[in-house]
Amino acid sequence: VIFNLWSRLQRFPMDALPLETIFVDETQDFTQAELAVFVGVCQDKNAMFFSGDTAQTIAAGVGFRFEDLRVIFYQAEQDRQKAAAGQEVVAVPMVRQLKINYRTHNGILSAAAAIVDLIQTFFTGTVDRLPPEVGFH
Repeated sequence: VIFNLWSRLQRFPMDALPLETIFVDETQDFTQAELAVFVGVCQDKNAMFFSGDTAQTIAAGVGFRFEDLRVIFYQAEQDRQKAAAGQEVVAVPMVRQLKINYRTHNGILSAAAAIVDLIQTFFTGTVDRLPPEVGFH
């Protein structure tokens, strides 16, 4: 289905129904192909917002990292450079970590961080390496 959508978008751009901004939550549960479709249909690729937690992926077969999403934006910029001049530059977004967790306490966060450390040790490169979160006091 996603390949079909992507192929159609390549042949028939969405000029009739422009999407200027897209917000995506739980980004870690989308495949790279699905994320590429989001980037492909958004008219202003610099007005997109993605949030998620790579250590909370629940979809089978989805190995998401924010660095992979940055690659999609990099490719969009490469495609723009090959296309007609005058289009807005596609910036490769920065990854920003939310360091304070307002929904749970430090005890649970410490246990979760220990599990993430094990994942990073035994399955290197499967989740983004970020500093541990701290709870709100």
